[in-house]
Amino acid sequence: MSGVRFAVLYNKLDTSYSMPRKHEHNHYEVYYLVSGDRFYFIEDQIYHVHQGDLVFIAKGYIHRTTDADNSVGSHARYVVYFTEDFLEQMLAKAQLQELLSCFYHEAKVIHLTVSQQNFMESLLKKMASDFIQQHPNKNLYQQILLTELLLFANQLNFDLAPHYFSDLNPTYHTIHRIIQYIRKNYQEKLTLAKIAHEFYISPYYLSRMFKQVTGLTLTEYLNNTRIKAAQQLLLSTGMPISAISEQVGFESHTHFCRVFKQFTHLSPMQYKKYHIRTDTGSGLRKTT
Repeated sequence: MSGVRFAVLYNKLDTSYSMPRKHEHNHYEVYYLVSGDRFYFIEDQIYHVHQGDLVFIAKGYIHRTTDADNSVGSHARYVVYFTEDFLEQMLAKAQLQELLSCFYHEAKVIHLTVSQQNFMESLLKKMASDFIQQHPNKNLYQQILLTELLLFANQLNFDLAPHYFSDLNPTYHTIHRIIQYIRKNYQEKLTLAKIAHEFYISPYYLSRMFKQVTGLTLTEYLNNTRIKAAQQLLLSTGMPISAISEQVGFESHTHFCRVFKQFTHLSPMQYKKYHIRTDTGSGLRKTT
């Protein structure tokens, strides 16, 4: 979806399917499960997503969907992708910022009532149908429909429902707990062996299952967590880069800079200069 400002996709699969790897992107994503059920890994949570669930994925969030237990894999879903600039033509910056707030609740998954499902499916069907049409006011109509979707989303109850986690199978539940552990302790010296010992499992089993669930190696996820924390510190504090490197858990400044560039394609200083320059006056919540 690189370079695409807006898209609506509907897909129905009758066979087993798991996203081959994790991914992240620079657009927002709304995912609605029409039928079936899925496991969904999003940044620092793993959810069991059911028919009638609406999923919100902010830009820059790593995510991956896989088959759920006792599922033949058959499912149908709508996915809406969009970037801020798609709506900037018709909305003031403050209005857009308010609309995007539905992506930043702790809960990323909301179960809709039957009447809400009917409304959402009707709206998404209209959006998907119009997306493949060609007419003079297509962009404006799509912007209006997307705005309606986001207005609806921001009226929902975003309380974190415990059943999304309680009905995970034992493996997914363990990986979910390990993800939470990493998020809480990423500043410390963490290794595969230490984490495996903490959760009374073998390093081999942890390595294999972590990659199977998230699409990332444990080291990749740990580095991803540390680099995102470093990005926030670079933009919100005046700390020296060497201090930030140590603060987020890297023992070597050189290693930190190398990993940072692998994730962002910029050095820490280049990243700071670029984002301070481009974010000035934007008024939008920045996420990396």
